[in-house]
Amino acid sequence: MIAAGIPPDQIRRRLAERRPPPADEDDFEVWAGNEAAVELWTAVEGRWIWVTHGAAASMGGMMIESVPVGLDMQAVDVCARALGLTLDRDLLAALTVMEGEALTIMADRRASRR
Repeated sequence: MIAAGIPPDQIRRRLAERRPPPADEDDFEVWAGNEAAVELWTAVEGRWIWVTHGAAASMGGMMIESVPVGLDMQAVDVCARALGLTLDRDLLAALTVMEGEALTIMADRRASRR
């Protein structure tokens, strides 16, 4: 969006409009030191890199599955810049923790469906 000439404040407004307000029971407090990481996470949480692989299935067939392997770091960088955030070591570390937790949750959900 920045490359297309859209001003950063307009990008931030559009991203904010797309986020649904949290339900009362889901409200939570974010410590000031984590605000940037949470803001970036909400912008990139759907920008995963997926790989597709096959495995032998019973009765001679193949089971094809796509699994997320990590966030698209180019998208992370674009989103950080669009939000006016500096993607420094601390912000990247916080995002990496959230990425790891999300990957674990998604893997657990896949395993429970098998």
